[in-house]
Order: sequence, then C-alpha cells, then structure tokens
Amino acid sequence: MKKTSAVISVIAVLALAAGCKKENGLIELPVTIENYASGSKVYIDAINFSCWNDGDKVQVNGEEATVHTSIQTSATITVETGVTSPYYAIFPASCVTGYSAGNYSVALPATQLYREDGSGNQLIDGVMAAYGTDGLSFKNLTALVKVTFTNSTQSSLTVGTITLSTTAAGQHLSGVGTVAITSSGSHSLTMTGGKNTVSLRRIGEDVGAGASFTCYVVVPAISNIPLKVEVLTDKGVYSMSTTRGATLRANDVGPLPMNTACALDPTRGCTSGHEWVKLSANGPKWAVCNVGAVEETDCGDYFAWGETETYYEGVVTDSPSSWKPGKDQGYISDSYRFYDISSYPDPFTRYNDGDDKTVLELSDDAARVNWNRNWRIPTADEWQELIDTCTWSPATVNGVAGYSVTSQVYNNNSIFIPAVGWFEGTRRNYASSSVESSFRYWSATLNEDDKWTARCLTDNSNGVLMDAYERRMGLPIRPVFD
Repeated sequence: MKKTSAVISVIAVLALAAGCKKENGLIELPVTIENYASGSKVYIDAINFSCWNDGDKVQVNGEEATVHTSIQTSATITVETGVTSPYYAIFPASCVTGYSAGNYSVALPATQLYREDGSGNQLIDGVMAAYGTDGLSFKNLTALVKVTFTNSTQSSLTVGTITLSTTAAGQHLSGVGTVAITSSGSHSLTMTGGKNTVSLRRIGEDVGAGASFTCYVVVPAISNIPLKVEVLTDKGVYSMSTTRGATLRANDVGPLPMNTACALDPTRGCTSGHEWVKLSANGPKWAVCNVGAVEETDCGDYFAWGETETYYEGVVTDSPSSWKPGKDQGYISDSYRFYDISSYPDPFTRYNDGDDKTVLELSDDAARVNWNRNWRIPTADEWQELIDTCTWSPATVNGVAGYSVTSQVYNNNSIFIPAVGWFEGTRRNYASSSVESSFRYWSATLNEDDKWTARCLTDNSNGVLMDAYERRMGLPIRPVFD
C-alpha cells in the first residue's frame, strides 16, 4: 500500500460492491480502504488519495495474499481456499511476526527507507487492518509525522536522514506490538516494546538555498509527548523540539508544534545516504554502520582486501548457500582477484613487490565503490589515531557485542562497532556473545613486512590494537568520509 504526497485531484475510494469468488483453488476478495470522511485513513495534507499497487502483500488469517489491481483505488486479493471466513487481514505483510485468532504480532521498524514513485512522490507504508466475511475494508492504525525542513543557509545542502525521538517514559516510536482486529471494526495497535526513536533514511534530497523539503514518517499513535526532530544533512545535523506535548491519533497526519530555531551540529551528518560522526579533531568523519549495513549493529558485507564485491550471493549467513561464479570455495587464495600462483613467490598481481603500492587505490576500495562520494576505507594510521584519541568500551547493543567508541573532543559523539566476525573459506567465524573472538576490520593499508597480509583492526585481552591478516580473508569495513 502506498500513499502519494502530491496528486491533482481527489479520488473517492469505491465501496465494496461484490462478494468473494472461488476459482482454481483460490478465493478472490475485493479490498478497499475506507475514506477519510469516516476517519479511517491516513491522508497527506488535505488530499484524500490512496492507491493499491499490483503485487502488494497482505496477510489474511496468518497467510500471505497478493493484491491485484489495475485501477489502484480498489483491488482484489487472492488467498488459498483453506483460509476460511471470517477474514482477519493486515497490511503490510512484512510487518507481521505472528498470528493467533484475530490478533497479529507486528514490528514497526526503527529504520524506514525513503522511497518515491515515478513522479517523485513519497511512498508510505503504514499499518492497516481489516475484518470481513466477503470483502475487506482496511483502516489505518498508524499516524504520519509531517516534517518540513527549510534551508535558510546561502548554499544548497542534501537531506539524508530524519530522526524522531522522545524522552517520554514508555513511549515507543518503533518496535513490537499487537494488532487486535474485531468484527465491529474497532481495530487497534498496542505497542509493547521497542525504541524511543525512529528514522527515515536514504532520502538524498537536494534542497537549494531558501527552499523547503517535506516528507512523512510513520509512527504509532502518540499522546502528549515531547518530540525532538533531527535533520541530518551533508553540512551537519539540524535539531528542533516541540514547544508542547505532541498528539497524533491513529490515522492522523500533522505538522507538530515546533520551535522555529534550529540548532546546527557540524560534527554529525549524512552523505550519500550514510550517516557520519566526527570523533577527533584531526581525523576523518566515521560512518555509523558498516558497508552493506542499515543499522549500527548489522554486520554488513564481508570483503577480501582490495575486492569491491562479496563472494557470496544475497544476505550473509554463517554459511551462505549461494556463491558467485568462480567463488564457490569462498574466501581462499584462488578466489582472490589479485592472486596468481604462476608468479610465485610473489603471487600477487597488484600491491606487490614490483608496484610499490601500499594503500588501496580508490578503484579497489569497497567503501568508495559501494558508497560513492568521498567514502573510503580508513588507513592503518587513521584506525590508530581513533584508538589513541577515543575511549573504547566493550558494549552490547540489541544483543550484539562490540565496542562503543566515544569522542573525547566532540560532545561525547560516539559510534558502535560490532564484533561480527570474518570469513575464511565458506564459513564465517563469529561468536555473537564474544568480542575478542569476533573483532576484525580492514584498513586500506598493506602490511609492508608481509605482502600476503594487510593491516586490520582487532583486539585481544589487552584491548584494541592494529594487526595484520591474510588479504584473502573476508572482513567487514567501517568507512570514513573526508
């Protein structure tokens, strides 16, 4: 389900007019969204417009169903005949974590990814629920926070991430909850746990001097709580807070009562859709997550030193089942693109005794190739500077062990670097509960004393330090930004 942020006319949602049909072992049900007049649908500004997209996924009685439509304002879904009336449905199917007797367990992500349609309108997925016996009419259970950012500087800037947070005790802006669906239509979403923050990421909107940008963030219903809004740009973070408690009911959309003054923090920001933090006076800006990751606790992807693609296909696991052509043995010398046994005893075609290259060129830098702009892998000296000038503390975030790295210069800015292991051959060496046995990160620096290896960040019982590891191994990458 998507709602657009700009349309040229108001399109009424059609009422249910037909019952279910059975054909070829499937049940076909008509589905709509109740109109704004009945207080049942999120609207954007004052324009009542919603549309189904062909292929949208919903869950009906705990089973996934597919939306079929050509006119968007109404649609049908097909479910297996084993799914019997009455029907308890929820959208989107991706939010569902469990189902039992008309109740769904759901998860509202802490990170929402900004998406647009072909006309540049934001696509928004809120949680909706429906009950019916021969058709389904969905009601929205979430709200939209409308954020408008005006660039009052004299130059263009790029909006990368918008984060909402609250200090209200027990208020969750993302996390897990329960959706209760009733025959009377009084469906409800109750949050049971989660975070007091939610972010809309990877926006990448260029906002000229004096121009404005508006977007929407999905939240559960909130009642009289303080909210802080942070707009992360390539120039820094602009922050503002509500002037009084904010309230949004299910199906509400609203600009919030905000202070007009924005505070700028140039030590944090977002470039090319990736957030960064300044941690030392002379060092680069450090990414808050790994290459291939969305959250700070995600492992991201694993690369041999100087490779810009992974050897495995799809999402990483401890033992991936699918490998790219020629890489089926995983992270071994024969998979490594700079290895040529025929030139032994110097079997490397690049970064060898002959070319005197000791730092990765940008064409061989996985951070630059995958994240673009000025992102790159940190050198060994930059890692060492981070070790020397910041406070490193073992920490566990959302069950993932790692290190909290805190600046001693910039207002306690910090990043979390998870201990997510490394690949040798086709298996990942990873112990989620142990930092010491799972902590290695590449630098961009070759080990000149042994060119079979490159410098990497690791740790032992004495703490964090720089070491060297075989270039063929698959390690995670934490980028820096100049």
